[in-house]
Amino acid sequence: MIDFRDGKGFVVVGATTGQVIASQVGGIGVVGGFGGMALGTPVIVVGGAIAGAAVKAIIDGIETGDVTVLGVTTLGSVLGAGFSATVGNVGVGVAGSAFGVGLGTMAVTGGVFALGVYQLIKMFAKGQSKESVAQTFERMEDRISGQELYNQAMMDLDPFLGEIAWEQKMRILDIEEEFQELKETIKNNLIENNIKDYQWQNLETQTELENLKQQLNSYFQDDNFQTKVLYDSTKSETEDTQIIRINQSKPTWQSTDLTHFEVPIVNAVAIAPNNQYILSGNHNGTVHLWDLQTKELLFTFIGSREEVQAIAVTPDSNKVLAAGFDRRISTWHIEKKTISIGFFSLNSSYSHDGVIYALAVSPDGKWLASGSSDNKIKIWGRITGKWERTLNGHSSAILALVFSPDGQILISASEDKTICLWNIKSSKALEILQGHSKRITCLDLTANGEYLLSGSLDGKVNIWNLQDKTIVKTINTDSGLLSLTINNQMKIFATANSQEVKLWDLETGELLETLAGCHPIVFSHDGMTLVSGSNSRKSLLKIWQQTFGDFENKGDGLNLDFSQAWWEILEVSPTSDSQEVKLAYYYLAKKFHPDQNNSSEAIRAMQIINSAYAQFRKLSK
Repeated sequence: MIDFRDGKGFVVVGATTGQVIASQVGGIGVVGGFGGMALGTPVIVVGGAIAGAAVKAIIDGIETGDVTVLGVTTLGSVLGAGFSATVGNVGVGVAGSAFGVGLGTMAVTGGVFALGVYQLIKMFAKGQSKESVAQTFERMEDRISGQELYNQAMMDLDPFLGEIAWEQKMRILDIEEEFQELKETIKNNLIENNIKDYQWQNLETQTELENLKQQLNSYFQDDNFQTKVLYDSTKSETEDTQIIRINQSKPTWQSTDLTHFEVPIVNAVAIAPNNQYILSGNHNGTVHLWDLQTKELLFTFIGSREEVQAIAVTPDSNKVLAAGFDRRISTWHIEKKTISIGFFSLNSSYSHDGVIYALAVSPDGKWLASGSSDNKIKIWGRITGKWERTLNGHSSAILALVFSPDGQILISASEDKTICLWNIKSSKALEILQGHSKRITCLDLTANGEYLLSGSLDGKVNIWNLQDKTIVKTINTDSGLLSLTINNQMKIFATANSQEVKLWDLETGELLETLAGCHPIVFSHDGMTLVSGSNSRKSLLKIWQQTFGDFENKGDGLNLDFSQAWWEILEVSPTSDSQEVKLAYYYLAKKFHPDQNNSSEAIRAMQIINSAYAQFRKLSK
């Protein structure tokens, strides 16, 4: 605490105030008949200290009736006024602005300066400090600068310290668990053998334990695992050296219906890149705007005269484009709810001479591509709405379009059973791919642009390697396909016809799940949501979201109950061994720890998880 009784407190406060002004305002200078000069931090700090000393001198003068204070102030004022009269006009510049200092101001400044110096001389004359004035100011500046460096260092270290704290908590959890097990082992050993000493684990076993811990770290870092097999790293994985196998519950998908008093047929659907909105193109020519989080209908865009067949959202999530049977491309601003006019062919009030079945916006938002039953692909300036060029090559209607991640290649699929790769700059066809026996209805690309998926009415999905333009895998879905979509985060994809939706493993081609939805379908960009058409006459769309066992991926909502069996809560088999149960417990403990989620639901879930693990430990003794 600062002591103001001996005057040092006033000096310290004044110097600190000067330091704050120098650091926050900066760029202070003085100009006059003598020229101009900048006032650095040391000068401002000294000035603040003198001003603080002057305040102390005034207080002392009032309390003691020291007439010297008045004489010193008068002398300083005279000197200040004389300086102003001799030098002439004086100005002060501060942070880009400036103001003049007149004769009166200079007199006041001189009086304060003289009074401050007088007080400092009194302080040192009384032997209150063994330091010189210069040494005192230097010490003050060092302390202030040191405090600033300390504060900055603590700000820089804050995220790092937070991470250390979290890791320490998880380490304590491990230590406590191992300590309890060790105590039980020692206790049983002493009872059974009636001996006072025992042999600890040797170095070889401890090394294997460290290897296992390293593998468990990788296990915890993988949020999308389904089955994990861990091996002793000192041996080859080709040998029979499996030490533990973890079977984690595969994600399932639960749906929520989107309803409206009108239930038009939905022909096309899109999710905005910001994962806030769902856009659906309808049979009655309208486009519905839905809130993805609240599942509420926000707005209905009107402008298309006939049924909408294709829909697209710009990369900035600001505009939605729709087209269909009226042969026009319509565009609306999502936030402003306004319609824009454009996308007309030369000497025409239409965008195409036929039904528009496909729309695609380039990743940079510069280009819009449209495909039609007139067998043409048109490239438009997305912002201007101006027609730029036409790509001719297909012999029948274009049903699907997709841009490469770099926006340089456009891929089209047609009723003529072919896929064409186009160079946007040259407007030339680079490659024609053939691999389906019926019309190709849908396309999608992996996020890295290496693989293309094509779906057809022949019921097959072809996975193409775009490097060598070959089919690496063909998946038979047993029904004609109308749409498909890739979930790059989970490495799965979905296919749909007019009756059902199927989920597939992207790497193995394994059928994972069949959902009660229908065409059209689209995954959200974060992979957490799938939107599909609905077979029900009461709803327009279905929103599917992932569920892992009893933990629903719906914000903080956790569906857990104390009445559940311990293995149901921990998501393991009743016959799982202790190591597998322990790993499952640690995984859930990290996922739902209050430090990660401090909601009341998460705290309750953590209590249930702890109770389930305690029950398992009690039964396993």
